[in-house]
Amino acid sequence: MKTLVIGLFLLGFANLSFSQSHDPNFKFNEKFKNVKLDDIVITRINQNYLSAVYNEHTPIRVETLDKKAANFNITNIDDFDNSAINATYRVVFKQNYNDRDKSRMIATYNQNGEILKLNAVHHNIIMTPLVKNVVYSNYPEWVVDSDKYYVNYSAAKGAKKIYKLKLVKANQKKTIKIDLDGKLI
Repeated sequence: MKTLVIGLFLLGFANLSFSQSHDPNFKFNEKFKNVKLDDIVITRINQNYLSAVYNEHTPIRVETLDKKAANFNITNIDDFDNSAINATYRVVFKQNYNDRDKSRMIATYNQNGEILKLNAVHHNIIMTPLVKNVVYSNYPEWVVDSDKYYVNYSAAKGAKKIYKLKLVKANQKKTIKIDLDGKLI
């Protein structure tokens, strides 16, 4: 039985090696020798959106929801009308991890599925190292009580990303806004 299996295995490889051998009688057609093909560029519909909102410090939770919005198929909406010209569709995305960690995103799509504008708020997102350093150097002895991360995107204007932080120190409370570049607003 063992020799039968080995024999069939070798026979199979022998057939494959002969099927790829060069035929000396084959004549290559010269008119196909130097054919130049047009360049093909394949991009996602919402690649501009993803490029505007994503960077290396984007938290995984935010990135997951961003990709969900970018890959959303607008034709799945009940009210979708392919013949409508300049139609827009509003879609709400939500992710709730617990009572404090949640995200909400409202996206407006055109009839081709492109994101025209998007507003998102994410609760309890880990701050980027730069933002942490700016906050703790400008507000020593203050503690971040709660945080929200806002993303406002427009196809015409790009993305604006801001942290809104509530700070506490003893009996004092303070709310600050800071962008991803560490600029206090």
